[in-house]
Amino acid sequence: MNLRHFRISVLLVSGLLSILIVVPVIKLWRAGRQLKPIRQAVRSVEISAARSQSAYAPNDLLLTALRVPLSPGGESLADESNPQQEKQRIQEKQRISLVVELLAKGSPVNAQDQDGRTPLMWAATAGRTEIMRLLLMHGAAINMQDDEGETALHQAVWATQSEAVKLLLKQHPNLKLKDRYGNNVLGLTSRVHHFPLGIIRVLEQAGAKWPPEGSI
Repeated sequence: MNLRHFRISVLLVSGLLSILIVVPVIKLWRAGRQLKPIRQAVRSVEISAARSQSAYAPNDLLLTALRVPLSPGGESLADESNPQQEKQRIQEKQRISLVVELLAKGSPVNAQDQDGRTPLMWAATAGRTEIMRLLLMHGAAINMQDDEGETALHQAVWATQSEAVKLLLKQHPNLKLKDRYGNNVLGLTSRVHHFPLGIIRVLEQAGAKWPPEGSI
């Protein structure tokens, strides 16, 4: 092969590599532009705008919707005379409506985010019991574990969401599952000072066992 043919071959290979690299990057960039307004819409609770774009990534939207924080104590916002709490109550109803719609469209109920967390885990952490019921009705896996080995019950316990804990226990979860540090759900409670005794009692009544002393 002479020098001219060699140069032509190099140019052809370089061009092919450029196409193989640049085209996927452009596609990812375009996908990112499409997903950005969806995430922003949900996080700012612009539900109608999110609905209009949900066809792009309904799975991502479902997980994003469930990451929006809710007031401590779960869905119970007792003081409806408080304008801020009334706004939160209305927004939560809108989120529930959105979740119903996304599930009806076929959003995977057991999808996992970058940390392995599922919609049920996010809902349990925030104490969103109504959304948890919807997810469970659509086949949410009660014993799935995230990258830390935690289940939805682990995370409800960590967040001291008593109503979420009670709801999950009614689904008969595996109480022997441990996180990556060897904690079962009762073991978690011993790692937090002044952990609510009510949740501990509920876990014990459901059959959860304390880990052997010194094992965690």
